[in-house]
Amino acid sequence: MQPTAPAILIILATAPAATAQPCLLTSHAPSPFFAPAVYHAGLQKVLVIDTGSSSRPAQIWSWDGSAWTLIHSGGLFPRQSAPLAYDSARDRLVVYGGWSSSLGYLSATWEWDRTSWIPIQTSSLQPPARAGHGMVYDEQRQRTVLYGGYNQSGPFGDTWEWDGENWARVAASGPSAAYAGISMAYDPLRARVLLYKNTSAQQELWEWDGLTWSQYAGNIPHVSGSTSIAFDRARARLIVAGDGIWEFDPAAGQSLLRQPILQIPGYAAYDAARSLTVFPYPSQTLEYDGAASAASPYIVTQPQSTGPVFFGATIALSTQAGGAAPLTYQWRRDGAALTDGGRVSGTHSPSLTITQAAFPDGGSYDVLVSGACGSVASSSVGIAVVRECYANCDLSTTPPILNVNDFVCFLNAFAARDPYANCDQSSIPPILNVNDFICFQVKFAQGCP
Repeated sequence: MQPTAPAILIILATAPAATAQPCLLTSHAPSPFFAPAVYHAGLQKVLVIDTGSSSRPAQIWSWDGSAWTLIHSGGLFPRQSAPLAYDSARDRLVVYGGWSSSLGYLSATWEWDRTSWIPIQTSSLQPPARAGHGMVYDEQRQRTVLYGGYNQSGPFGDTWEWDGENWARVAASGPSAAYAGISMAYDPLRARVLLYKNTSAQQELWEWDGLTWSQYAGNIPHVSGSTSIAFDRARARLIVAGDGIWEFDPAAGQSLLRQPILQIPGYAAYDAARSLTVFPYPSQTLEYDGAASAASPYIVTQPQSTGPVFFGATIALSTQAGGAAPLTYQWRRDGAALTDGGRVSGTHSPSLTITQAAFPDGGSYDVLVSGACGSVASSSVGIAVVRECYANCDLSTTPPILNVNDFVCFLNAFAARDPYANCDQSSIPPILNVNDFICFQVKFAQGCP
């Protein structure tokens, strides 16, 4: 039930870069949890709220721009997939529903008043038990708005509001029901709740004015993967993050891709005190400054393998990258940096070449692209260096190519437990056995092309 933390390939700059233009993204101390984030205006801090589990109590941590500090522990019944909102009028965190391994889907309202978690008793109608919904606080109307979610009966497409005393269902129509992919933020400049819906089928952007939902058409951000949104109050832009970072101008209905091709964590909060969007993540806390202009490095074209490389042939790999210039490249094999020399060239360029490939040249290759705003690793590609003719064990080039020396070579390889001797490619122990001798004899009899 708990969202899985997405993989992050980027290693960002940890301080303002020595470049003419500041970086869009910077990296800081890791978050204690991959958990929902919200800005607490009373504390003037971004908070990460881990709603606990059977093995640990619920915890609230605050972010000051350099470190996370535990400010509360316990008091909330453990749950998962339960979003939160901050009610600025009453200075309360609000959580509703979620899922518990012992109780299933939950339907209770809890609030945190800076001292303790308080279960709220209400005699009014309330939303059905659910998890995975969206929640955000409407500052002008002083209501916490809840949309969607799911339970064992399926997904919801309903909208509810909490005024601090009662829940009320307020919309019969709007975005269609979905099991996942709901993110919400509040635009205080236009007094609108914004909802971004990202499913495997499509992306949608809606706004709620307190009476009706309206869908944006046309030029909206299109991201894939885990998605989060936050509203940049200083710049009047909706920040949409997934496999990159987009900005959307709700007034103009226009979107712009600012940081391409990076998997950004699935939770976000706008730090109004510091005018930055914060993405908490267990390996690093990312901060996005939309007023900056220098993008972190990103991979446009991943290295591609063309299959096994024959002994003596050429290994050729290339990539295409983007980001704030200048960019540097470092090709690696099995994690070790390669250097130019002899048969190897291009280790610090977009294209790597290794001539006269030998068996030790096989391995897992990738490239690390670096710039003033961090580094990013490409996906790895496996290269296998193989004999063009399997039976030519000793790689002789003098006729006759196949001769008794190849049998001696194969026997030595078998005795040394060389993977080459697994002629029949068996995977059942013992890997090397009499069948490999029979296989070698067949291939020897077939000859070389």
